[in-house]
Amino acid sequence: MPFNVESAGKFYSDANDAILEAREKFKKYDWAIAVKSAQLCIELSVKGMLKLFDIEYPPNHDVSEKLELVLKKVQGIPDHVVEAIARAKMASRIWEPVHSISDYGELGISSRKLFKEIDAKAATECANDANICLFWLLDLTRSGELKLR
Repeated sequence: MPFNVESAGKFYSDANDAILEAREKFKKYDWAIAVKSAQLCIELSVKGMLKLFDIEYPPNHDVSEKLELVLKKVQGIPDHVVEAIARAKMASRIWEPVHSISDYGELGISSRKLFKEIDAKAATECANDANICLFWLLDLTRSGELKLR
């Protein structure tokens, strides 16, 4: 098979664990950890999309610029999935900067005081979208609907 389903599936599993943690922390009003877990889910989902199609990426948290190669390399991606890929790219760019802030805070203020419910909700929704996008791509690949150009 020309696709790296096994490796991408591992990324999906890890991303799924991260979104589950984000949801759990959200329920416990732990906004900073919810944001951190959501950002991790987005990162792993994007990397899983790239890995699925054997697209190399640098060792950075945001590698979303490489997602454009998916559209050049693969045919048969439905429009709604292309839109989801674009949203995952946007989410990665938006939430990558909070990676360090969610751990260390900012300007001497702890991350637990910086993040609010609205931040955690937005990050979790973006992570859920990215995770679903990877799921769809894996499903389309397994069903044989996607082909390499």
